[in-house]
Amino acid sequence: RWARLRIPNGQAARTFWKEGTRPNARRSRNVKFLINNNISFREVQYLFRLQMSDGADGVETLAIVSLYSPPDRHLLEASQCMLWSVEYLGSAALQVIPAKSILSVVAMIPHTPYSDHTDEKHFFVVEKPGLDVADMGGYIEQLSEADDQDL
Repeated sequence: RWARLRIPNGQAARTFWKEGTRPNARRSRNVKFLINNNISFREVQYLFRLQMSDGADGVETLAIVSLYSPPDRHLLEASQCMLWSVEYLGSAALQVIPAKSILSVVAMIPHTPYSDHTDEKHFFVVEKPGLDVADMGGYIEQLSEADDQDL
């Protein structure tokens, strides 16, 4: 059952590996990610576990993710850091990250920020409001039986 991962805030992050096979699947594979004190966004492709060679850390859960570009600086500044407009880089930009670095599930909504860039795949980020408060209270996303059967 490596098609989803419960993250510390109680949400369930899923993978393209499973969601990509269903035409009307929920989209909970886009995640907010923290590394080196920098926040960025990724699309989870696949989850796996790896035995660490030094043996000190044991087994670690990792994620193969595809990258989104840094936010469009002009739109970010014009919106007072409210509109994070990013470009999807797809399978040309894959990375392996520790699953424990995933902070939350986000929505990536398609949009066209400039009329002359219609060939680029731009998205803006939408986060679920109140997750920081819900994390303190112990919010847990409920998984249905249908979720278990699909995986």
